[in-house]
Amino acid sequence: MNQHARLWNSAPVLFDVISSDDRIVYVNQTEETYLGFKVGELTGVSTKYIYPDETRQLFQDLLVGKRQSPIQMIELKVTGSNGVTYEFAASTSIIDDPDFGRCLSVVKMPLGNALANVKRLERENEVLSSIISTARDASYCVEYTEPVDMTAPEHEIIRQIFQNQCIWRYCNEAMSRLYRLPIGDDINNHDVRAVFARNPENESFVRELINHNFHIDGALAHDHRFDGVDMFVENDVRADIRDNQLYRFWGTVRDLNSRKRREMELKSQANSALDILGAIPDPVIVVDSNGRIDGANTAVEWSLDWKIEHILGISLDHILDTSEPITVSLQMAKPARVANPIPAFAMRRNGARVKCLATIASTSNEFEQGRCVITLRLPKQDSSQPVVGNEAFK
Repeated sequence: MNQHARLWNSAPVLFDVISSDDRIVYVNQTEETYLGFKVGELTGVSTKYIYPDETRQLFQDLLVGKRQSPIQMIELKVTGSNGVTYEFAASTSIIDDPDFGRCLSVVKMPLGNALANVKRLERENEVLSSIISTARDASYCVEYTEPVDMTAPEHEIIRQIFQNQCIWRYCNEAMSRLYRLPIGDDINNHDVRAVFARNPENESFVRELINHNFHIDGALAHDHRFDGVDMFVENDVRADIRDNQLYRFWGTVRDLNSRKRREMELKSQANSALDILGAIPDPVIVVDSNGRIDGANTAVEWSLDWKIEHILGISLDHILDTSEPITVSLQMAKPARVANPIPAFAMRRNGARVKCLATIASTSNEFEQGRCVITLRLPKQDSSQPVVGNEAFK
């Protein structure tokens, strides 16, 4: 082993040679010193002296041809003289030694904090991948294997965006659902241009990205679904630009068609609610947690002579006078099913006070102060005349 001694004895790596009969036939001084052994103490000993059983089995599999040699950069554990187990990055290869025949050379480098950092990154990547893959919002990352030159004129940048080689770095499952891929198909296996085609709308989208240095929310694009339907989408986009080269951009995407449908549904529901409120003959006033008027029905106009646009944002105590301060009455409000009417005075625009019964109902739960809805029951007689006493309600 003189040739090994000359080449490896003081090399800045741990090096040993394993024979077919499971012995360490050569070990350099660097390894013995690192592991805390005396020079020559490991030569000729069984590999079990420093290697665990699974590593010894790997060595034997390599020596008999069950595993193919060489193996590059695997993780090995080695036990020192003090019983401490060290972790190394190792490479192995078969050699023919003139003295010991078929042997295995093992080169090892201490990992130090590198392995811990790699494992930490693996855990973080696993967590982030899980969050992204299960997110409800569709998200993606386009990576350019042929980076885009951001110093070029705008028209050239746009051309490169659509023509340079690129791949999906990732798309989550929500992307596959949004773009109507068949069940079991993965959008990551498809060409980016199958979705992100060059068209006038997408050129405008890219132009907007350029103007905002690829940091924008709500940018509009015109994409193509896999069921053949085109759709307008909204993107929040960020990018990795280094040394004026675009390497990747990513973001979340939302279907504007479904949003518009939802907005139309909400608008229809709001219109229906307004129609219902308008049909109620009693004045109804909605206030926020501070007692400011948020809304009212048309009965407030014809029964109390207030224009709705004139009372929005003013305090309720301009319209209603209760025995308690109005803030106290609002704080004591109960849900509609158990709210009881209380005596009060409603104020007309001309200052006249009309005796009424006010039902103040909270729209929130008992743990939260929120909006209240006040329903006023006015006397049955002409509401244009001030009324006092209880006889009007008999």
